[in-house]
Amino acid sequence: MRTWMFIGLIVATGCARQSPLGDAELSEGIPYTFANFDGDEDLLADAIRAIEEKTYLTLDLDAGEVPRSLQPDDMTEAHLEGLTTPGVPLDNLAKVAIAYVSPHDIASHAELMLMPDQTPIEPYSPEKYNRTILDGADCWLSHECDTIRTENDIIKQNLLMSVEYIFKKDFRFVDISTDDEPRWAYMARSWMEETAEGEDGGAKIIQSYSIEINFPRDGRGFLLADAGPLPEDSPADMDSEGGGSIRVQAIWSETWFKTLNPGEDMVVGTLRSGIDKNYRVVDGYLDEN
Repeated sequence: MRTWMFIGLIVATGCARQSPLGDAELSEGIPYTFANFDGDEDLLADAIRAIEEKTYLTLDLDAGEVPRSLQPDDMTEAHLEGLTTPGVPLDNLAKVAIAYVSPHDIASHAELMLMPDQTPIEPYSPEKYNRTILDGADCWLSHECDTIRTENDIIKQNLLMSVEYIFKKDFRFVDISTDDEPRWAYMARSWMEETAEGEDGGAKIIQSYSIEINFPRDGRGFLLADAGPLPEDSPADMDSEGGGSIRVQAIWSETWFKTLNPGEDMVVGTLRSGIDKNYRVVDGYLDEN
């Protein structure tokens, strides 16, 4: 009988090793990848394979944005260890994660991350989204290095705010293959080092953190044909076959407004819709280019 547990074992250097996620749910696995972004590749590969399986089993990937979303576990000080952050309490973070099926492959999405001007693929920053690659520009796409480090200068605009701020965003390729042929997924982790305030003083982004996990639909990952009996409430109707990729992004964000009190539901809804629109704009850009 199939269980809802994450994959329990990985094989590294010829020995079985216990997964750090154990029987964690998808909501716990997502912040684990944020905290361990720079960690051991074998453990990260195990975590991404587990997230891949749980994404197919847990979320209705054919549906609208809400059935494709969930609340990730809370961000904690332990998750932020080693990063420079605004240093404010984490109690008021709104949080959401959403998955998306893209017809485009991992390599196509990864190539876009090197664009110095990100405005063509960021609908909520039409005026300014400048990316400076600090390290890894010449070796990342070729897999000669695993990670690129970037700094981003952006004006974020939505129904609730217009705020210019700078944030760090790193990208890492992880080989999630279980055989000798590489199977590349990539993660992206972002965070703010300082609180940002809009020009008119009416809004602030106090702090924001995100993690993205992108994995291929190449037929070499989770397969329904091999899954055995599924839980009755599982919406699973697709797997790693079919081409393209699956994109999962989670955001933890705290904002402040001088004259508005939008409430957590509205903030979460805005975050969710923003992620989903970004997914669709990126696919549209790839369709045309």
